[in-house]
Amino acid sequence: MKKFGGSGKLATAYYLIQNKDSLTQTTIVDINQNIETVKLTINSIIILAYNSIYKKVCDKSTLFMKTDSIKSTVVKTCEAGSNKQIIGVYNDGFVKYVKTNEKHPLTNIPKIIINGYTFPRYYYDKEGEYGKYSKDGTNFIIVGEDLDKVKSYFDTKLSALLLNYIKFTQEKIEPKYYPDVRTLPLKKITDETLADYFGFTKEEREAINATEYPKREYKFKEITCAQLKGEKTDADDTEETPCPPDQERLPGAKRCTKKCIPPKIRSEKGRCVNPPSAKSKRAPQRKGGGHKTRRQR
Repeated sequence: MKKFGGSGKLATAYYLIQNKDSLTQTTIVDINQNIETVKLTINSIIILAYNSIYKKVCDKSTLFMKTDSIKSTVVKTCEAGSNKQIIGVYNDGFVKYVKTNEKHPLTNIPKIIINGYTFPRYYYDKEGEYGKYSKDGTNFIIVGEDLDKVKSYFDTKLSALLLNYIKFTQEKIEPKYYPDVRTLPLKKITDETLADYFGFTKEEREAINATEYPKREYKFKEITCAQLKGEKTDADDTEETPCPPDQERLPGAKRCTKKCIPPKIRSEKGRCVNPPSAKSKRAPQRKGGGHKTRRQR
């Protein structure tokens, strides 16, 4: 058996199965310990929080999972070339890209490339200039007509709230569960028009407006294939994407890891452990044994 030595987070849900009428309200205690009563159906999707908001979104919109607009095609190998591939859109304000020999199949097609951990981060590629590079393929591209509306949606605080709480696999974003706002009978997509259309209550509107969603002015930064492969180059000065508030990056590590909660401390092996007690501390011994002998004259 291989022992897992890192740190991670696993969202766990508990269900109480009851034999009751389908029209009966269901009580949900969400990840924030808030209590909601929602009328669920056999096709309902339960998210980590704010299920009352999400149910109204699902009832009056078409999710991307029911369309053919979400693509996950990526270039996985990096050999230097002239085809621009976006690596990611980062919280540090950079859209980082690499030039590869392989051409992305969605080149020359308008698209929105989206990623994000805490906030929606996207790039609207109107001219189809870029493709997408990734080693694992877990990236998302939105294509189709009227992408201006999709861009407007990802500028709303509603999109930030849903991105935070629609996560099912290792906290990765799940755009297929987002509403395709192009199917809505709205000329303009804003938090106000969406709230009116979906019929959000005063409390639900306040929760959406209180959602943290800092805006970013992005700059493009080219990364070489050599840098992606970990080779040292003179231009190897890329900024690290900041860790979430509850995580930190250990010296020499590429990934963020969860912070130790006091009184636990970080061990030499990088694990969170209890600090040694005063009784367990030993006085340092002299080399060659613990006895001191006096020289005879």
